[in-house]
Amino acid sequence: MTGSFDCYMIREEVHFSSKAFNFDRLIVEMRQVYILMKLIKLSSFNLLIPLSIVAHFIYPIQYIVYAPLRYVGVGVILLGLIINSRAANQLRKMQTSVEFDKAASRLVTDGIFRFSRNPMYLGGILVLFGIAIFLGSGITFFFPVLLFLILDNIYIPIEESRLEEIFGTAYLAYQQATRRWI
Repeated sequence: MTGSFDCYMIREEVHFSSKAFNFDRLIVEMRQVYILMKLIKLSSFNLLIPLSIVAHFIYPIQYIVYAPLRYVGVGVILLGLIINSRAANQLRKMQTSVEFDKAASRLVTDGIFRFSRNPMYLGGILVLFGIAIFLGSGITFFFPVLLFLILDNIYIPIEESRLEEIFGTAYLAYQQATRRWI
């Protein structure tokens, strides 16, 4: 039958149309991801990283990126991590909050913040997009889009209004001079 989806279990393995999936391996990998997240203190936004990886293994709907092009994803991941770490280091250097839920004590407008008002969010989206490219399955591209929509429509407007209250016309001038993303 064309378009049918076969799924059956054999000794802790699930076979999706002749592809084996080992739950024990997934659990070990998820524990490693969780430990890594705790070690580097990733935010709750980055929970989308393991979710995208799990979705890739459970629902590898359609591969849309193939090797060797998939390795471009590693470069995109590294770019996102570099942007994120530069922004975080700059905020620390200016002695203002790096935490997403804490109010800023200083308005940072130079360095990487000259190019984007939200470089840490941009870095997070790039990491997720790089993971999607590297894994190659269509389902993984849902997660960077989801993060972008959540950030752009919920978190950033709230954060911008809070920054406007704290910094007033200085923030409004920065907002006019610098794009939200890139």
